[in-house]
Amino acid sequence: MKEKKTYKSNKKFMGGPARLQSFVLYCNKYIKSRWDFMFSQKANKKFVGGFTLFIAITITGLLLLVGLAISNIALKEIILSTTGRESQIAFFASNSGIECALYWDQKKYDQHVFATSTWPITPTTIQCGNNNMSVTKTNITQTSVKNDFEFPVTNNSYVHVRVTKDINASKNTVIESRGYNTAIGDTTNQRKLERAIEVKYNIY
Repeated sequence: MKEKKTYKSNKKFMGGPARLQSFVLYCNKYIKSRWDFMFSQKANKKFVGGFTLFIAITITGLLLLVGLAISNIALKEIILSTTGRESQIAFFASNSGIECALYWDQKKYDQHVFATSTWPITPTTIQCGNNNMSVTKTNITQTSVKNDFEFPVTNNSYVHVRVTKDINASKNTVIESRGYNTAIGDTTNQRKLERAIEVKYNIY
């Protein structure tokens, strides 16, 4: 009887590892089946499709950022070139004002277009670039007299000129010409530019 009991106990003991071995084999089969599925053709298609979509979205985003950066640079270049062009227009207007004042002050000196004293005189009329303009005497002080006139150089540019005659012993003449790319009184244009030229000499 003792031998039978020993045999039965040994049989139960041997049954434990057998079950464990069966469980291990089942796990191995399950893991192998999942592993095979992951690397099967169907799984590869899903993986490749998702990766391709990710790459496409990434490249599209990068291209969009590059396009926005290029557009921003192009816009700044356009604004810069436009500003340079408008600045040249204002400068040419200012130069035209200087040439006009020098012509009437030196070539037409005998006509006394620009006042040289504080005694009252009527405004004189001069002509520059097919424009007739009136020269007015303003800002009269004990030492100088300022003569002002303005005229349109082109349809889009204007110039204001001030000729200052010193009354003191220095007898200096100062011509200030301020050119604009728009009308002088235009206060709404945010791109209004002013270019100024000053000429100074002592020929009275």
